[in-house]
Amino acid sequence: MDIQAIQDLRPDVIEALRELKPRFKLCGPLKILVVVDGSIGLGSGFGIGAVVSLLDSTARGWVDFRVTTAHRSSTTFTDALLNQYHQLWLFGIDGGAGSLSAPERTALQKWMDQRQGGVFATGDHADLGAALCRQVPRVGTMRRWTNAQGVPPRNPEGRIDTNRPQNATQGPPGYAVIPDAAQSDAVPQPIEWVPVMRSGGLFGWHAPHPVLCHPTHGPINVMPDHPHEGMCFDTAPGNFQVDVSSATEYPTKAGVRPLPQVIAYGTTLADPPYWHEKRAFHPGAPMPAKRFPMISVYDGQRIGLGRVVVDSTWHHWMGMNIDALTSAAAATGATTEAVSNWAKIREYYINIAVWLATAQQRRCMARFYLSASHFQYEGLEEFRRDATTVELGAALARYLHKRMGPCWVRAWVLDLTLELNPKLHEMLRLDYLVDVLPPKQVPKPGPVCLSCPPWDVVEAHVLGGIVSASMKVTKPVMALFEAQKKPVFAISEKDEEAMILKGAAAGLAELEKAINLDLKLMKPMLTALKAVRG
Repeated sequence: MDIQAIQDLRPDVIEALRELKPRFKLCGPLKILVVVDGSIGLGSGFGIGAVVSLLDSTARGWVDFRVTTAHRSSTTFTDALLNQYHQLWLFGIDGGAGSLSAPERTALQKWMDQRQGGVFATGDHADLGAALCRQVPRVGTMRRWTNAQGVPPRNPEGRIDTNRPQNATQGPPGYAVIPDAAQSDAVPQPIEWVPVMRSGGLFGWHAPHPVLCHPTHGPINVMPDHPHEGMCFDTAPGNFQVDVSSATEYPTKAGVRPLPQVIAYGTTLADPPYWHEKRAFHPGAPMPAKRFPMISVYDGQRIGLGRVVVDSTWHHWMGMNIDALTSAAAATGATTEAVSNWAKIREYYINIAVWLATAQQRRCMARFYLSASHFQYEGLEEFRRDATTVELGAALARYLHKRMGPCWVRAWVLDLTLELNPKLHEMLRLDYLVDVLPPKQVPKPGPVCLSCPPWDVVEAHVLGGIVSASMKVTKPVMALFEAQKKPVFAISEKDEEAMILKGAAAGLAELEKAINLDLKLMKPMLTALKAVRG
């Protein structure tokens, strides 16, 4: 249970929530199987032990993460194995054409498609990781794994070297050598997050994918650096590279066909004028600055399948690449930048686990903060029976944004609309999300959408409906708690889930009324505008 996020609650309330947790069995734990192969370790140095420990000690809402680790040499992917877990995380170093047997590929496809199993996968340069990852559904076509797929080489000029200068001498004007060891310092590489959500007209806002959002530090715009990385297939308009020819690999349901989407790009420094140590192996071989697709996602849950995330390299995760970042953030007198850098990278790991979770698991996470909000200022002072739906929703949004982060609140609202009405969900995506399409399907830019309400209005209506529904249950619970100092919950878990969906539906009904009223108020203006034409 995520106690860390609600430390401003009264101690007796925190203890009450601890007592309530065992009643919410459907909320957890979230079980992750992490599989490595070859020489990748589960400890420090050339290993992912720090990230595994972080995940294993993490909770979001009511949901605790539970991580099991295994080596490929003793792991066979079967129905019996996979069905024990919600997610599969793959860190591969062995190369080749692929090591999965036909029964393993069938089991993985079944688990991803029928049980919404979520998959994270990464390798490195050349064909490192191909043996474990290339044959996994979707994973094999979202990222470059083999030489035939054009994976970046280890040497020479085609290398993706993201190392950044450790100090001023390695930049202009002297351009001293940037050593390979710079990958183990406390200076990360900047990354470019892709806007995937938008709102407003000419002067609206845009935001990154939830995987790249931190609730207080903003967009995640840094990653550990390394002398040679791999890359994903691009999905930029006009440069869509993913092979979507297979209807099995990327299926369509009810006219909806989710496709992979790159959510972050990395860049390299031109060499020359910069001088990376590995160029010493190939003197005179220039390395022009490159921009490459770093992180890609697939949202199969839109059609009832599992989600996928792939990363350009496991060096974003290795102890040798993150230890100095964690130490710099924890040091006495740490700079704001050092604290922020590690906070963002740390959140990236956790965000992947949250995004790969099922919609029900994410709803369990959000339900915790909804319950806690009633014991905070917002619940005690602003959740009033005479407040409007929008006022209630705005108050809850302020609370949730601080705990979950704006990106995850939006994601939760979209999850609810998908469950209530898939067609409405797709319409909201069209208005507020930036989807990727193959070149022939990319629509031409149209006029500014005057009929699209700002996202904040949609969000406030949905959240306000939920608050209104939950107040009927929570107010009596709070009164009993104050009197008895122990948790007395007057609603079952399933009934609470139904209450949230019913409240969200009521909020959307209020939004419908508001839009209809606006349409009536717009008619005189339309008449006047028509008169201007003569």
